[in-house]
This record gives sequence, C-alpha cells and structure tokens, in this order.
Amino acid sequence: MKKNKFLAWLLIVAVFITTFSTSVIPAHANEASSTLKGYVTVSVEKFTLGQGYIKEPIKVPFYEGDNGASLITRALGEGNYRNFGSIASSFYLSEVKDSGRSEVNIPQYILDMISADGNTVGTKADQEWLSQFDYTHMSGWMYAVNNEFPPFGMSDYHPQDGDIIRTQFTTYGYSSDLGGWGEPPFPFANKDALTAKIAEINSDPNKESILGKTVVQKAVYQAYSVLENMESSQVSVDHALVGLTNSLDIEPPIITVSGLQDKQEVSDKDLSFRVAVTDNVYDGIIPVVKLNGVVLSATNGEYKVSLNPGGNVITVTAVDGAENRATQTYQITYKINATTGVKQQLDKSLAYILNTVKNPSFGTGSGEWSILSLAQAYYEVPNGYYDLYYNNVAKRVKELMKDGKLDATKSTEHSRAILGLTSIGKDITNVAGYDLINALADYQYVKKQGNNGPIFALIALDSHNYDIPVLFPNPDEKGVIYQSTRENLVQYILDKEVKKGAADAGGWALGVTKADVDMTAMAMQALAPYYATNPNVKAAVDRAINWLSSTQNDQGGFTSWGSTSSESISQVIVALTGVGIDPHSDPRFVKKGNSLIDALLTFAGPDGGFKHILTGKVDGMATDQGTYALVAYDRLINHKNRLFDMSDVVIKQPEETKEIEVQLPSGDKPKVVIFQNNNNYILPINSGDSNKEITVEIPKYKQSTVSVDLPSNSNLPKLEVTKGDVSVLIPKGTQVTDGDSSKVELISPLTGTEAALKDSLNQIISQDKKLESIIQAFSMGGSARVEFSQFITLTFKDLKGKDAAYIQNGTPHAIQKFASDDLGLASGKAEYAYDDGNDLIVKTNHFTDYIAYSSSAVQTPGGDGNGNGGGGTTPSKPYVTLSVDKLTIKKGYVLPSVQVELQSGDTVWSVLERVLDSRDIDYRYSWNSTFGSVYVESIAGDGEFDHGSGSGWMYNVNGKYPNYGASSYNLSAGDRIQWRYTTNLGVDLNATTSPTPTTSATPKPSGVPGAGGGTNPEANVDPNPSPSPTATPNDIKQVYKDADKISSWAFSAIETATVKGYIQGNNGQVNPKDHITRAEFTKILVSALELDIKSDKGITYKDVALGDWFYPYVNAAHKAGLITGFNNEFKPNDKITREQMAAIIVRALSIPATKPGTAIKDINTVSAWAKADVETIVATGLMLGDNNQFKPKEPVTREMAAVVATRSHDYKSGNKVVSPIIQNKAVTPYIQNTAAFLQKTVTNPVIASVGGDWTVFGLARSGVKIPDSYYAKYYANVEATLKEKTGKLHSVKYTEYDRVILALTSIGKNIDKVAGYNLLEPLADFDTVIKQGINGPVFALIALDSNHYDIPVVKDVKTQTTREMLIDFILGREINGGGWALGSNATEADPDITGMVIQGLTPYYKTNAKVTAAVDRGIAWLSKTQTADGGFASWESTNSESIAQVIVALTGLGIDPHKDSRFIKNGRSAVDALLGFAAPEGGFYHVKQGGVGNGGAKPGEVDLMATDQAMYALVAYDRLVKGQTNLYDMTDVK
Repeated sequence: MKKNKFLAWLLIVAVFITTFSTSVIPAHANEASSTLKGYVTVSVEKFTLGQGYIKEPIKVPFYEGDNGASLITRALGEGNYRNFGSIASSFYLSEVKDSGRSEVNIPQYILDMISADGNTVGTKADQEWLSQFDYTHMSGWMYAVNNEFPPFGMSDYHPQDGDIIRTQFTTYGYSSDLGGWGEPPFPFANKDALTAKIAEINSDPNKESILGKTVVQKAVYQAYSVLENMESSQVSVDHALVGLTNSLDIEPPIITVSGLQDKQEVSDKDLSFRVAVTDNVYDGIIPVVKLNGVVLSATNGEYKVSLNPGGNVITVTAVDGAENRATQTYQITYKINATTGVKQQLDKSLAYILNTVKNPSFGTGSGEWSILSLAQAYYEVPNGYYDLYYNNVAKRVKELMKDGKLDATKSTEHSRAILGLTSIGKDITNVAGYDLINALADYQYVKKQGNNGPIFALIALDSHNYDIPVLFPNPDEKGVIYQSTRENLVQYILDKEVKKGAADAGGWALGVTKADVDMTAMAMQALAPYYATNPNVKAAVDRAINWLSSTQNDQGGFTSWGSTSSESISQVIVALTGVGIDPHSDPRFVKKGNSLIDALLTFAGPDGGFKHILTGKVDGMATDQGTYALVAYDRLINHKNRLFDMSDVVIKQPEETKEIEVQLPSGDKPKVVIFQNNNNYILPINSGDSNKEITVEIPKYKQSTVSVDLPSNSNLPKLEVTKGDVSVLIPKGTQVTDGDSSKVELISPLTGTEAALKDSLNQIISQDKKLESIIQAFSMGGSARVEFSQFITLTFKDLKGKDAAYIQNGTPHAIQKFASDDLGLASGKAEYAYDDGNDLIVKTNHFTDYIAYSSSAVQTPGGDGNGNGGGGTTPSKPYVTLSVDKLTIKKGYVLPSVQVELQSGDTVWSVLERVLDSRDIDYRYSWNSTFGSVYVESIAGDGEFDHGSGSGWMYNVNGKYPNYGASSYNLSAGDRIQWRYTTNLGVDLNATTSPTPTTSATPKPSGVPGAGGGTNPEANVDPNPSPSPTATPNDIKQVYKDADKISSWAFSAIETATVKGYIQGNNGQVNPKDHITRAEFTKILVSALELDIKSDKGITYKDVALGDWFYPYVNAAHKAGLITGFNNEFKPNDKITREQMAAIIVRALSIPATKPGTAIKDINTVSAWAKADVETIVATGLMLGDNNQFKPKEPVTREMAAVVATRSHDYKSGNKVVSPIIQNKAVTPYIQNTAAFLQKTVTNPVIASVGGDWTVFGLARSGVKIPDSYYAKYYANVEATLKEKTGKLHSVKYTEYDRVILALTSIGKNIDKVAGYNLLEPLADFDTVIKQGINGPVFALIALDSNHYDIPVVKDVKTQTTREMLIDFILGREINGGGWALGSNATEADPDITGMVIQGLTPYYKTNAKVTAAVDRGIAWLSKTQTADGGFASWESTNSESIAQVIVALTGLGIDPHKDSRFIKNGRSAVDALLGFAAPEGGFYHVKQGGVGNGGAKPGEVDLMATDQAMYALVAYDRLVKGQTNLYDMTDVK
C-alpha cells in the first residue's frame, strides 16, 4: 500500500485523539447535484480479523459535489454506520454494523505485532457493530484510494471516475497492519485492479447469469481467496486477475475446417480433413470431433474417417477456458455403388455371422436364419460347422417334440427348422427319429398362428417341393378340415388380404384394417411359387406390390410404427426378388434416386452386420434378415434360384458311421490329422511308442469320437491333442493307473442338452455367484473314469478369468482355482486350475467330462457384492412368473402363466421380450430416448387404440400396477408379472398402484412415457405405467421398538428421516426424547441438506480427529459455513440448544432476516447473537416452540432434530414455509432465467413433446430475445422430419400436428406448406382426431384457433371435421359436477385435463352459452380443488404441470391467477405455488423434493416437461399483466 509515511501517521493519530473530544454529529447528505460524474469502486473490509468483507466490492455512482464521506455512507446504507463529524466536514467513520458471526482469525503477523508490544487481543464492545478500539486499543476504520492512504479525511476527498476506495478495519497499530505507516512486515500486494474487477461482476444486473458458468465461479472464488488474505503476494493477485478476466470472456472460439463441406455427397467411404481452432484469449484449444456420435482422434492434425453408407454427421466442437462453445456440423452422404457395395457388405456380413454365431442351434437367433444365409450364399464355413448345427437341432428336437409337435401352438418352429436343415442338405424326415413335416399336415394347427402359420408352412414346403403327408384325409364329424394342402394354405393367405374385395384392397397385416410392410412382404414370399400360375395369387401380389411402392419413403425404405427399420426393407427385397423384380433398378421402388438396396445398405455396420434402426447398434436379427436379403438379391442378379427355392440343394442321407483304426505314422514325432466326417477314429499306441512325441489334430466341429488305445502298466509317449481352442497334453512317461485304457476318448462332444449341463453346474456354484454361460464342454476318457500317474494338462485358450468343473457319474465337482501352478500343485488336490497368460489351465490326474464356464457375482440383499454386509442368500435358480392375456376383449391368454428363469439385471420388459421372442409371438414397441423408457404398442396383433381411445397394454407386478416404465422395473425372484390388455385406461382391470408410505398414485395415462409423470398436453394412454419410488416401511413401529415414545408431532418426520437416512437409530431404538449432541445434530443436518461429506479436509479443530465417526460431517458443515468453533474447538459432545440450532439452520439455508407475525413471549431470554436468527426461524415455520415461547436454552431432543432437519430439507428443495406475495413484475426474471435454461438444455429443437415444439413455442411467446438461428434450426428439423416420414407424423396421434402448428405459428412460419405438406389437412379427419379421446379435439381447436385457420375440406376422409363437432365432443365428455378427465368413463375430474379443455374452449366462451356454462362449472371445480398451498394435485401428487395448465386456462379467460380470490388459498396464489417449483440452478421440478411422486422425474429432479409447461404458463400470466393477447391467440405474430 503506497503512503506518505509522516503525513499519514499525523493524520491517523489526530483522528484517534479527536474521537475523545468531538461530540457525535449526525451525518447529513452533502449538497450534491444530480449530475452524474462517474463511478468508483467501494468495498468495506475486515481482512485483519480474518473475516472477509462487510461490504463486497461494488460500483457506486458519484455526482457533482460528492465527497468520500457521501460515497461510503451511500454504499453502507442508512442505519449501517456511525460516525463523528459530518459528511461535509471532519467525517470520521467510527462504527460499521457487523452482525456476522464467523470466527475471528487474526493473521499471525498481526498477533506477533501485538505480542511484541506486550499487548493481548480483546473482544468486541457490541456484537452487532465493528468499532474503533474493538479487540485492541489501536484499532479502527481507515480508507485507501487507489492503493494509497490519503493524508486527509473522507470529507476532503473528492472522487475521480474510476477511483478504487477500500475502507479497511485496522486491528492494530493505527494501520501499520495494513501497511499504512511504519515498516511493513512484508510487501503488501496492490489489490485494486482485482477489487475493481470483482466490483464489475457484483454490480452487473446479469450477475447470476455470469456466475452460472463454472469457470467464472472458480475464478471468483480464487479472487476472493487472495483478496481476503492479507499476506497474498503480488504474483498471486495478478494471477487471480488474469484468471478472472479470462473467465469473463464471451467470445466463442473460431473453428476452421478444411477438407469438408456441409451436405457433401461422396462415393469414397474414406475421408480426411483438418481442423484448426483459434481464440481471442485462450491458446491450445483441442476440438472434439465426432463422426455419428463417436469421438475421433487426429494424427498430426489430420482426421481420417470411414463413412457409413448413407447419411453421416460430423460435428466439431471447441470450448475455450471461459466455457464458450462453438460447434460446426457437416452432413456427409456416402453413396455406395450398389453392385460393388452389395458384394462387399454381403461378404462382411457373412463373415460377421460366422464370427459371432459360434454354436449355431435351433432358434430364431443364432440359428436357422444364420445357417440359411451362409448356405444360400455358398459361403465357406469350417469343416463340421453345419454338423454342429445339425446335432444341436437334433438334441432340441428330441427334447421338445411332444405329440409330434415342437410347440403346442407355433407351427413356425417346424417351418423354420425345415428351412435351416434344407439349406444344408439334411433330411428333414428323420431328425432324431422325427419327421418335421408331419406337423404341417395339420391345417388347424398351422392356422393357430394366424397369417404367420400358413405363410411359413408354404415357404418351408416349397423350399424343396416337399410332399405334404396325408394324415387327415377326411373332415371331422363337424366338417372341420384338418388336412393341410397347398391349395387351402394359399387360399387362407388370399382371404386375409387387407380390405379384400374393396377398391383399395392390398397387402397383408396381423389385423384386417391396415396393411403392414413386413407381413405383406412375407405373404408375397409364400405366394411367389404360384405367382405365374394362379391368377388370383397374381392379382393379390400385384396389388401388394403397388401398395408397397406407394408406401416406400423418399429414402428408399419403409416407415412402420413410427420408425424406419432395416428388417422391413429386407423382407421387401426378399419378396420382390422372389417374383423376379429387381429392388435396385425397378422404377417403382426407386424414390428420389434411392432404391431398396441403397436404403438397406445405410443400415450396414462398417465391420459387417446390420442395425435395426439407423441410430442403433448392429443387431443379430437385423443382421440375419439384412444378410439373407442381400443373398436373395445376389442370387437374382446372378440368375440363381430365388432365396427360398432350394430345389438345387442335394439332400444327403446321413452317412453310415464307421469305426476306423488309424495307424501311427513313422518317426519320433508323428502327427495324426483326423478328418471331418461322421466316422469314429481310434489310434492304437503300444509300449514301443513310449519315447515318441505324438501330435493329434481333431477338427473343431467334429461330432463323432476320436479315441486312443493306451497300453497298461507301461510308460506313455508324450501325447498332445488339439481340437479348436482346447488342447490336452499327456507328459512322456505317464502311466495309466486305473480304469479301462483300451478306448480313451479325446475331447469328444458331451451328450445331453445345454440346459441339463446348466442345471448340473448350478448345484456347485456358490450362492454369491450366478452361472452366465457354458463355454466349453467335452468328454475325456469315455463313460468311465481313467486315472494317470502324473498330471495331465488341459488348456482352454483365451479363457483367463473363467472357471472349470468336471462331472463324474452324473455328479458335478468344482475345480478349485489357484493363483499359480505351484500353489495348485502344493494343494495336493487331484485336479486344480489357474490362469496362465490369457489361457485357463486345468491340471488333472484323471479323465472324465470337463466344462469351462463363466459366472458373475450376485449381490445378496444387504450386501455390497464384495462379500460385505449381511443379508440373505440368492437361490441358485431364481424364477419369475409371466402371463399375457386379452381377457377384456374375449381373446383369452396370449401366454398362460409360465415360469421364467430370472437373469441378472432382468426387468419386466426384458423378461417379456425374451419370452415373446422365444415363442415367436409378434409384438411391437418403441423406445423414447428422452424418457429412457420402452413403450409396448401391441402384442399378438392387438395394440393401442385398436379397441377404443383408452385401449392398450398395462402390466402389474404381484398384483400392483407400478408407475414405472417396464424397462425400468427391476425384478426380484418370485415376482409375478401380468401383462393385460385394457379397453378403458385400466378401469376394466381395477388397475391401482401399490401402496407406499406417502400415498402413491394410480398409474397416470400418457400416450408417450411422460417425463416426471406430469400430463403431456397431447398424451392419451400409457398402458405401461412409469415408475414409482421404492416402497419403504409404512409402519415405523416395525423399525423402532420404542416408536410408541415418539411424540405425535414428530412421528411423520422421524418416519421420513428414517427413510431418507437422516437417522438410523441404535439397537432398534430411536430414543426420541434423548438430548442430541453437536456432533449428532451436525450429522443429521448434513445428511438432510445432502452436503458432500467426501470434500477435502478443511478443519483443524483440536477436539475433532480424522478417525472420529463425525469428522466427515463436521468437515462438510464447516466448509459450508454452517458451523464455527471457538478457540479452535468444536465441542462435539456438548448438548446443542434450541437457539444454537436456530442459528445453524438460518445460516445453512441463507434465510434473510424476517420478523414473525406473532411476538415470541420469551424473546428477551434469547442470547443477543441469536435473536435475529430465532425470529427468522419462527417466521419461516421451521421451528415453532410452544404457546409462543421458544425456550432458547432448552436442549434439543432427537425427535426435535428430526423434525427440523426434515423441514430444512424441504425448505432447501423449494418448499418454503413462508412466501411473500409475489408481484406481477416478479415473474420476469423467472421467464428470463428459464429461457436461458431451455436454450442451454435444448440445443437442437426437434419435433417432440419434450425438448422440441413446446420449448420453441414458450420461447417465442415470451418476448425474450432468441437468436434467429435457434428458430431456423428448429424449422429445418421440422422439414427434415416431414420429408423422412413423408408427411405422416403419426397414424393416430394427430396432436403431433397440433403441436407443430402452434410452434411454427409462434415463430411466424406458414403451416400450409412445410416441406410441401399442409399440416392442417390431417385435422380434417374427424374420426382419427378423436381416436386420442378428449386430447385430440382439445388440441385441434387450440391449433386451429391460434391464428383463425380454416379447416381444409379433404374429400377422402370419412367424416369432415368442423369446429362445432370438436366443441360438441368436448362438451359431451364433461364430468358430472364440473371439469373433465382423460378417460371416456371417468367419474372424477382432473385439473390438468380440465385446464387444457378450458384452453381449447376459451375462444367460444363469450359466444356459446353451452361453453360458458361448462367452463364456469370447470372454474368452480378448479377453485374447490386447489390445495392449501395454492397448487393443484393430479393423481394424488402436487406437481408443477397441473398448476401450469390451470394458469394458462385462467389467463386465457382474463382471470388473474395471482389476484383472483377464488384462486388464493391461505394467502398463496397459483402463481406463488408454481414459482415454488423453480430450481435454483434453472428449470422447474415436476414434484418438489419430499413430495409424492407420480412417475417419471423423481421429486426434486429438474424436469424438461415441467420446465416447458412452467415457462409458457408464466408467459401466459405475463402477457395477461401486460395487456397482450392470450398465450394461444397468435394473431399478433407477423
């Protein structure tokens, strides 16, 4: 600090002397003019006490005539200072109000100065003020200007623009501790520039936004740290200034990309480009470059990529040190040459199948379709590969066949097996002794699967012109035909044509009203052999071809169930090639230059295989279908038989198995190579061979036996046998000591099924592990045990980390695994295992059956998966029970109750999917990435809306319908799952949710899995409810033996605190009346406030040791500023009093000082330092006392602590007990903050109910300035989606169009020609509009009336929509007593739906008497339903979306939801209630922390749907206050 030492010293002494002789003169305003002269930086500091700022740095304006005294008093404010003299003359600042209670921590250099003079540190004279002579006799207030202490008083200082005025408390030496005079103990840093920069931030009206950036927060924290530290060096101050200045940078980096162009089309899959990033502040910024979401690495600054066929997205993102982000996106299309591309991808996919399907077997996956693809492509497979498949099929046939059928209902099991076996030339009339074709002779059995049965029966029968056995020559006594013929199978398929006989007939489906791409294509495949000879077949197939052509989209593919999948394309390719149509060149199937082949190749994986959807991963089923589709195309262009015509395949009769003796070649190291065939081989070895080293190679897939005949009582030669990834080594000199050595089998396949092997292994696997898979299983020696004199070595290649077992006489035995060979040998065991490199080694002195397998740890209840913690055991074979029924529509059971083995991580969805797949039951589902939830659309042909607007699928577990999406519900052993079809939102199922301690909600219908479970404005039915919280004990008496001692007022809080883990009790007791210690209360509070207890160590209390149980809680509380010690002690075992607890809570929650409405009778008994905190905590209701007495000195009990901690948790989460009436203007910052949050969160708005249209709509109607590029991006996405979906956003949910119309109207876009489509046209179809129940007409009206749009007249619709019809439909759904609900048969109104209906009817309120009456009843019902805190509860859960919808409804009618007495409860309005859901970090909660969840976003989680709705609700209110048009009246938009 610069100074004139002599003058400064004289001034300081003079000032202190005059304080004893000058009377106190009231300060008065200086005669300053209103002419602004500039700004100065002002701060008030008490750094010499180690206590930081009283007044943090701010910018203060000064005017003509101002002096230093007027500036400091203006900054401090009236009542916050005391002085001598006047502002105009001889002003001396003597005291500053200082109610802060942080610990005094005087720097050591000052303590040394005091000690050197023989003095000590005293205390403050008044706890509320910091005054001259506090702590020492040479303390007081000084001021410095521009780092100098002026040699005159404040009255004589006249500010200049930009001055930095720091008023500082000197603790000792009349400012010598500040460097004011005398020799400084060290060089004091000049902190002016850093102080000024902090002042700029503190004075900025956008301070909160500035501090929203993490980098700024860190820089500000560092700045304060060095500013408040008296001993900071100049280097550290300068460094903090640079860091802070840089963090405030707002210019994003500049990205320069060379070698790329947006919307570029290339023919070479390999592409290279360079990226450079520059910035105005930061150097060395490394960009993040992604190709289709995968991060790329550069080599010498160059990026090299391999593009996927079709569309690719390359994004380049750069973020500078101030978190400014720049992004460039490039759309690159890789167009493959079809002929070359097909061959390349076919070869890669065939190799992929062979590499991934190691053990082909009977089944829809890794089975027949994989085998057929390989065989029909003539792809070379290893010797024995097809034999392995055949033997696996034979085992399964023997196991499954009952009454001549592999499955009781699915004839496709036979058809699929026939196709797989025919493709490899196997005899299907004798598979394990069974004729697979006989089952297809039963016509009634074949028809059980609907279309699928006859379709695949025909495909199988015609694959090799198989004759159908005549097993049922005559009809039964009722005339029912049982005998299948080709004629009746063909006729069955023809009769199932969609709309058969009508002008618009064409295609096939599971139902009868709308054709389906996949089913149409498969029907064509079955009818292909009859296309040229049967006129009826030809006509039907031609109609199907026309329908498929008309359905194909612009990308060359097909969109079904809302998504484009590769499987649909694959099936059509197979169908077309079957009737000789080239799917790549036929103009009917080339759309905008994209053929079916082009479309399929866009789904190809770069290393082979195919994806189900473009954004997914390579998938087994998609790979099978994509591959055999390319095989079908390859066969067409090479003039071979169609895919399923395998008449060119030679059916081979099984070879007679012979036993062949192999002679040992001559020499000391003979090598024997066994052939791949059905013969059994035996290799004789005699005593004369004992010095030889013999090698035997057995083909990997050989299914017959290879044996050796070993001499008894004689040394054996070295014998090394290899079969695939398994090898056996018998050391030289080993002897057979027991057992028959005349025919010792070498690595022979085990008989029996894999299921039997798993059952056997499960007997020996420990209960903390779960069997995952059997990797190798083989027999050594034969049926009897053979023992040796030395250890034999079995090597399992690349099976490091796996386990081994052996089976002897049907009994399994675990082989113990050791860390090394030496430890295993030292164990003395007859067999042991260990890892060597990447291999698993088994050492054994006997031959029998051996198995290598993988297992995983199972976490038992109460444990942690590592053997820690208690809990029960996990059964070796856990099961759940599953059933699927359509009883409500009189279609019985799709799946009667079956037991399903529970696998690790199983959910309700994974079990359903696995079982339906295994039984070939058709189903449809969709995945919503926003909500992370699977939505089941249909099962076995019946789906949502098929039987009314409230129809669809629901599930229950153990009889209770959870509020969880099926893919989120984790199952436990013994669970009973029912999937049930409902026709009316679950009413016909008596669907209620499971009880939880806080009343849980009935599953809320929502057509789209609703984030947070709040009402999606255009949702209809969610038959797969979303998750509810895990159930918790609903009777605390079961938890604590002394629960009867809990006071009634504390019971609920202790229950909540127990559930949330704030308290745990001790030995089954909660001890509610015991007094609590400071350490115990700190732990409870830290838990309730969810502070980080893993933070860096920051306390040095003498009585808190690192090993103490309470250390992490005290440390966290101290770092958060909740607690302070005294004389470096915390006193953890002292009892805490009520006033101490009050002070801690107020400090913890940063509650502003508030006076209670009712006087506290014993306020005078409260310590002076705690009075303000006690008053504040009573005013907020966090602590109440008894009969208006607070009892400040009374110790806190455990139940008191639980109550206050729980209330504190709620308060922190936004549930403030006291909320002052919020004026109209107060919503503006909420709108601005939410707008910023939405732009940051939703960076790429698309057509979507969340993170899309509503976001755009809310922002556009808010009046907040939004970059034009944001809306341009949304419009481009809308166009792209419409093009991709050929204008069809959804086949049933026309609210999709309503939502987009509203968003586009809000940004001034035409909606009658978007990418060539008129978005109003679908709304003309009244029958489809009402399929969504009441949502359809409501949102149709809102969209149509948003800008007085006319309803187009569309000729083809059955019923033309009119506004009158929409209104009548809505009025007809009114609930008795007022209000509306979602279901058609609902008996109780719902606030969300009622609010939305009123919004839709608003334009007709003044002109339609029926509307007026109905809306008035709805308003009355809403008023009556409003909760005590001003909010609204839907499905038993108070949530922000319900409040938002009511606010929008009221404002549309001109009703002020903040002032209208009908909507104010206990002084709180609907607006107050909504703002209570605002999250401090931005956005809104669906349900506040501690509230009752109703699915989706958990209580206390910021939710995007809730944020969207809160945003436009606040905008609606703001528009009402400002006299603008209502939210949905967009006639003001240009």
